[in-house]
Amino acid sequence: MRKMETTQTQTPTQTNPTKTILKNAYTIPLGPTIELKVIATEFYSRYTTRYNHRDFRRYRAGFWFLMALTDSKTGETIYIIDGDGEKEGDFPFNANPGKLLHTGMSGAEDYENGHITCGGWYYLYTPYTTKNPEDIDFLQNPTENPDEGIRLIKSLDDLNDDERIFLSKLIQRNVLKYLTALIDAIPFYDHILNLDLPYAGYIPLLKTYISSRTENLPLDANIYYEPKSWRAWFIFGDIKVYVPKARHRYYDNEGDYIVIYFDDKKETTIFYREDAGRKTVYLAKNLNNEYPLFLGWEEYNDHVHPRAEIDIETIRKVVGYYTPEYMNLLFNRRLGDVLFINADEIFHTENDLKKLSILTPATKEALKKVQFIGATIEETEHDGETIITIKPTEGATEIIAYHPEHGILRLPPKEFTLYEVPYIVRGHD
Repeated sequence: MRKMETTQTQTPTQTNPTKTILKNAYTIPLGPTIELKVIATEFYSRYTTRYNHRDFRRYRAGFWFLMALTDSKTGETIYIIDGDGEKEGDFPFNANPGKLLHTGMSGAEDYENGHITCGGWYYLYTPYTTKNPEDIDFLQNPTENPDEGIRLIKSLDDLNDDERIFLSKLIQRNVLKYLTALIDAIPFYDHILNLDLPYAGYIPLLKTYISSRTENLPLDANIYYEPKSWRAWFIFGDIKVYVPKARHRYYDNEGDYIVIYFDDKKETTIFYREDAGRKTVYLAKNLNNEYPLFLGWEEYNDHVHPRAEIDIETIRKVVGYYTPEYMNLLFNRRLGDVLFINADEIFHTENDLKKLSILTPATKEALKKVQFIGATIEETEHDGETIITIKPTEGATEIIAYHPEHGILRLPPKEFTLYEVPYIVRGHD
């Protein structure tokens, strides 16, 4: 009996378009295992199809590079769109902008990674990075279309002088972001710290980004460095304050409070202390600039009061710009929303007294929960305003002010005038 023969039909092997395009892309080595592959460019303009720096700023246009950063040791690849400008119709390389966050009354749309104006112009937040090639439609069908400004890049010769300069500036400006995005995508990354020149200059910053540790500080505070992040946290009790991952130094200001100076461009400073069960933290940024930022937190009875933004310029205009002067006022003469000011402690001339006019006198409403021991409350009228003062009772050795939500403030037996803390944003707001 004859044995029947069977034939098998073989299906042709389908090639992965993304792998093919990566293989043919212009490659820039960054290290022994790290390569930046320049895949394609997209240029959009109503008037021309090729980028040149002279015309780029004369009208609305956009120019972007599609790239990939590959790591041969882990086999991981991240895809990058970087450039500048905007286009009509869709996002560069048909990239997925992520989740829709907000639609404005004009019809403009905000996405996680992009924005569409009410006039139909598409703007991608760059550098755009993703691990998933499906987030970029162009990678599924990488077809060159010079008439629409899309060109595949296989060598440096495919770029004109203007485009080469543009690419060089992009890499110089954002290569650190490319590398940190790759670090986020891979399970181990020590080998990435072995970069070639000129990229080896980024190694100290990458070490900072990767680092993770907890540094203990006085009063059981600490700074926690998040791994794979530029963020660190100052932690004091239940108060958590974002601070930069930067070199810092601290000192004890004569036992009154602790100061931490961070070496960063925003001149970040933390002031903190614990007194009578109350933890207080102040964060200052850009104190030497025209518009400083000054934030405050407080914890009492296991409750953290919401962050408040204090108008530190107003306070400094009253008591002076020497740091111990205004920090002494905030730590030792503040209870909740009220400042207790004794003129003899701060002012030396009649002109100094006039500075108090820029503060707002405290109201009865601000004092409705405050109780005093060793002091009496007096009200006087001045220029149509009610001025509240407290005076020590006979024989009192100290004045104690108590607020059930903020705790105790101890004051010397002197006369104090009460003013509101000048806020930009109250914590309760």
